[in-house]
Amino acid sequence: MENALARKNDLAINKSVDDQEWYWFPIMMEIVSRQEMELATAEEVQVYNELAYRKYKLMHGGADDV
Repeated sequence: MENALARKNDLAINKSVDDQEWYWFPIMMEIVSRQEMELATAEEVQVYNELAYRKYKLMHGGADDV
């Protein structure tokens, strides 16, 4: 029973992270800090995500599968 509850919680967490990928991706790619993302304008968030995407491509040999 306890495992089933933990599993549902894991799924909820995974969904939450997936839904907020636009927020976490630049942080995970070390483009900005969490504090900077919290203060960023919508335009800055778009720029940070583009920079994170380009960094990802460079690190993975130009692969587009983000």
